Amino acid sequence: MYTIFIATDFSKAAENATKYAIGIAKKMQANLVLFNACGSDKAEQKVHERAINAECKRITAETHLNCMGIVSSDKGSDEILNAAKKNKASIIILGITDASRLKKGLLGSMIQKLIKTAKMPILAIPENAESNAITKLIVATGPTLPDTGLLEKLANLASIFNAQIQIVHVSTPKDNAISSLTKTEELIKASGYKNISAITLNGNDVAKELEDHVKSQKASMLIIVRKNLSFLHNILSGIAGKMTFISQVPLMVLNEEVYSIGSLGIKEEELLG
Repeated sequence: MYTIFIATDFSKAAENATKYAIGIAKKMQANLVLFNACGSDKAEQKVHERAINAECKRITAETHLNCMGIVSSDKGSDEILNAAKKNKASIIILGITDASRLKKGLLGSMIQKLIKTAKMPILAIPENAESNAITKLIVATGPTLPDTGLLEKLANLASIFNAQIQIVHVSTPKDNAISSLTKTEELIKASGYKNISAITLNGNDVAKELEDHVKSQKASMLIIVRKNLSFLHNILSGIAGKMTFISQVPLMVLNEEVYSIGSLGIKEEELLG
């Protein structure tokens, strides 16, 4: 059974992320886990427990989905990951506040750590993103064809919503490889999914080109595959950090190591900025 893990702090951004997660869960008949880390104060814990249990009760009554609430006295990305693993979550969803734009539009430390370490997909929902139907997934890739295994997983996701997949590579002057993404027939054959296409864009600023393309295509979601990053590097200066707050569409980050995707994904030097 697919389980969606929602990290919430009851903010506007978290509420929007919860709405988005409910929409996905209804389509997939998935379980929901609402998680809140409130600190060690006992009185505060009780308040948060009542709030999260009431929210789960409301969700179940309105949607007939199975929803469980968890309140933790420990804060931080490690606690989120541990709770997600314990509950066999398939994905972690959380909201992004507009206030983060004040920090130069970059990822906050919490999401940064999740992206670096999570073995499951992370889906970040901007505070003002509309919870519309998922109709078009844009997957940012390097200059070579995607790995078949991940492409099949993306096709499975897209098929649930009858959504289009568009593979996008931004070619910069630094690129030496010749893009083969225009071989759409190979992508279709590899995935078995008919509603898929590929395009190569040209430009100097990968993040800017992706942002403009996402807007022009009215995409439902941007998917970036995280390359194998050293913990000594800081993802904040990279594409994932920029796109999370430049864009008003949800951003999903997948871990390359888990999905064995080979060459699919933004190149490390592009991701690191």
